[in-house]
Amino acid sequence: MDNNNSQGSIIKSLGGVGLVLLWFSVLSIPLVEITTCTQGSEDAWMVSLLFYLPISLIFLVMAWLGTKNPSGIKWLSLPLFALLPWAAYTASKYIVGVTITKNHLCVVSTGETGFSSYASSWWGAYWGPLQLIFIILVGWCLFKYWQKHPTANKQLKHDAQNARAS
Repeated sequence: MDNNNSQGSIIKSLGGVGLVLLWFSVLSIPLVEITTCTQGSEDAWMVSLLFYLPISLIFLVMAWLGTKNPSGIKWLSLPLFALLPWAAYTASKYIVGVTITKNHLCVVSTGETGFSSYASSWWGAYWGPLQLIFIILVGWCLFKYWQKHPTANKQLKHDAQNARAS
């Protein structure tokens, strides 16, 4: 195997792994609501924002590497089509409930207004918008996977012509 093919297969493998890891990154957005909100605890959102989001951006970069030659691995992106709307709905709910109307994160999560008496963290208003930006970036990555690639089409035509000539 020559060096160019080796690099291409490594990049394609990283793209596939990145797509699979994005499943969990996108799924973690709506699953943040499984927290108990004990005494107004915002820990789940803080961990999501300060730990999972930066790691998820690394996964996104890995997935983005595969957009140059998506054949074969683009099918790994299919679960994201189901997860992205759910995650976008969750992030939008927090944009309206926390960023715009200034409610506590637990009020939006549980619907109980009693959490309004707890102090909200300054970063809580940024959780929804930052998650939505991440979701849009993942959506753009999916678009790149599924758009028609002229170079891939030329390669297919070239391969078909070679097969007929043989």
